[in-house]
Amino acid sequence: MSMLRKLVFWLLLAAFLFAGFWMVIVNNAPLTLNLLFAEIGPVNAGFVILVVFVSGMLLGLVTGSSLTRLSLWRKSRQATTVSSEPPSPPVPPSPPIY
Repeated sequence: MSMLRKLVFWLLLAAFLFAGFWMVIVNNAPLTLNLLFAEIGPVNAGFVILVVFVSGMLLGLVTGSSLTRLSLWRKSRQATTVSSEPPSPPVPPSPPIY
């Protein structure tokens, strides 16, 4: 099963790389980027699209992994604070009602 997973992973990676390079090749119109404090000269439109998608993917991965680490840290911290509290005394059974 793991071999099949690796194969699917590498095939999807190759497909996304091919799609990215295809976007760069097909969208060859020059763009001028007017950013807040800078102006970047003529750049390939496909390259801009590819950079935006890759930077969005990386930002999502970093944010997702940091949120996952934060939630795991909170759970472990909560588990240690709960386990450090002294156990409550057992409740005696109530007498039977006749």
